[in-house]
Amino acid sequence: MRADKRGYIEQRSLSIFERLKIAPENWLKLTTQFTKVLKGAVERPNKLDGYYTHLEVKRRTGISHCEKLLG
Repeated sequence: MRADKRGYIEQRSLSIFERLKIAPENWLKLTTQFTKVLKGAVERPNKLDGYYTHLEVKRRTGISHCEKLLG
């Protein structure tokens, strides 16, 4: 991301990533390649378990990508 472009995040603002517990490189991937990387529901893995159980779905699409990107 370039400093002279809209949406640029300054170094001092990186604490938002710490608060969200998302690595900056994962955030970049999520925001630029969302539909390529993630399919189905998107949430932290522990929340997805409850969601899929509620829906009575056996195949949990995209959970490995959520684990990798959202932890």
